[in-house]
Amino acid sequence: MNRRGLLCSFSIPAATSVGGCLGLDSVFNGSVTLGAVLLENRDPDSSHRFDVRVKRGGKTVHTGSYTVQSRPDEFIRTRFVDCTWREVDGNYSIVARVDDGTWGEYSILDGVDNKTDCAVGLVS
Repeated sequence: MNRRGLLCSFSIPAATSVGGCLGLDSVFNGSVTLGAVLLENRDPDSSHRFDVRVKRGGKTVHTGSYTVQSRPDEFIRTRFVDCTWREVDGNYSIVARVDDGTWGEYSILDGVDNKTDCAVGLVS
């Protein structure tokens, strides 16, 4: 399996970054393994709250709210979402909003190709 990366825009200030835990069978079955979700705050002045839902096959497998601190220096602040879902193949989507804003949803399968092993969602 090749490990590759891809960045796909998300309608809310977010993106899904994919690259490297998908078996060959899952490529042909239209599923992927979601290894992690990373939250990113690029704002130098304010902390932000991220509300996140992870869905697999349309069923919510994780819900949580997380605060990511501001970035007063050149380093972007990040935080991993607690991985409460099992890392198994499925049709995953991430639903997220920032600071009580509008919810946005992104299908992980829309951002992967048949050479991807594992997907990592990035909400920014």
